[in-house]
Amino acid sequence: MRMLLVLAAALALTVGANAATISGSSTKPTLRLAAKTPVTLRGLSFKARELVLITVRVDKTTAATRRVRATSTGSFAVTFAGISANDPCALDAVASGSRGSRAALKLPERMCPLPLQPGPATP
Repeated sequence: MRMLLVLAAALALTVGANAATISGSSTKPTLRLAAKTPVTLRGLSFKARELVLITVRVDKTTAATRRVRATSTGSFAVTFAGISANDPCALDAVASGSRGSRAALKLPERMCPLPLQPGPATP
């Protein structure tokens, strides 16, 4: 009987640890472009109720900053009125949380071609 209780306790601990991993407790924060006009960003997997500072740059110039509080699930959405990302490749955004969460906007490579490299002059 005692062995059965020990096995049941071990099983409960294993299931609990797996549930914490599945629920996203180890997921890294992410920042996504939800809309180009006006620029709307969505943050996921930040710490619950964390205060987040979002900085948006267009063509390497700071366009705007906003502070938002993440929800109890660690998500948020923020809209930057008056800022459009007609060329998403010129857009850069970073979200920094007050409790250590950090994410940067990363667009798929296919959306942004590599810049042309200067080559040898042709005669």
